[in-house]
Amino acid sequence: MSIVRTASLAALVALAACGKSAPPEHAESEHAEAKADAGGEHDKALAEHEEADASLAFAVPFTDEQHDPLVLTKGFVRDMLADNASYTRRHDPSFFKAFAASQSPRATVVTCSDSRVQSPAFDSAAENDAFFVRNIGNQVENNEGSVEYGVRHLKTPVLLVLGHTGCGAVKAAMGDYSGESEGIRKELDSLHVPKRKEGVRDDESGPWLDAVVDNVHDQVAAALRAFGEDVAKGKLTVVGAVYDLRNDMKQGFGKITIVDVNGFSDAAKIAAFEKGVQGVFDGRGGASDAGPPVREVNNAGDAQKALADIRDAIAAKEGSKEAPKR
Repeated sequence: MSIVRTASLAALVALAACGKSAPPEHAESEHAEAKADAGGEHDKALAEHEEADASLAFAVPFTDEQHDPLVLTKGFVRDMLADNASYTRRHDPSFFKAFAASQSPRATVVTCSDSRVQSPAFDSAAENDAFFVRNIGNQVENNEGSVEYGVRHLKTPVLLVLGHTGCGAVKAAMGDYSGESEGIRKELDSLHVPKRKEGVRDDESGPWLDAVVDNVHDQVAAALRAFGEDVAKGKLTVVGAVYDLRNDMKQGFGKITIVDVNGFSDAAKIAAFEKGVQGVFDGRGGASDAGPPVREVNNAGDAQKALADIRDAIAAKEGSKEAPKR
């Protein structure tokens, strides 16, 4: 029974109990007044009911709030809206207008879908700077179209393949993943990492770390097969690196270590590369703090030799790819 009808009946019962009837001249006004009061109460009750419904939609009593899907959904969406509101307050319209019409990133970044790997670890302002391609195991061939879009259409001069320690996809590929779904098996099939040896624990860092690094080299090789011409022409640099969120490499938690550049993994060459890039302009219009620009290629002869070395590295990677898998 509605609140309006309940209020009206209550008024009639009260009048009957008192043996009174409203005088005809006042009946209409009193009825209108009672109806208005009842209507106001009804609106208030309805609003309270709707508010209660809204809160009850996600009220899950006696549950594990750490893992309950509805509780987690409510929390994530709430935080998403709050974080976005904070983000838009920190960035005025001019920030978005600078790249709203088109993008011009400096790097195509192929990294793992792992939630622990996020851009602040290597790019504090990734907007219009990093074109991301993410999948389990930071694989190039699985998303070659997306990678090609970044390299060829957006013309990013850098292709960064970023693996990470503790990678679940690499760990799965090291063992028996036949029980996984067809979709997951298909993606893991293209990860060519050494199988875990008998007696080695799943979480043992040494073999797992070796497989993570090995996978980065393998993905750089895949990138060289697809985009080797761009590399040889000096239009593209393929960088393979590992984000160490577990400190397995003993260089510090969160440290990014470059392990491969255009197919070269020699420690001395990697060190020379890092020294060179840290001494040039930062690409955003300012100079770095590492000193004057360093140019390792000083003339056309050096340039030709560098390109020849890159072609040799590409050929070597292609040869190793055709060889039987470990």
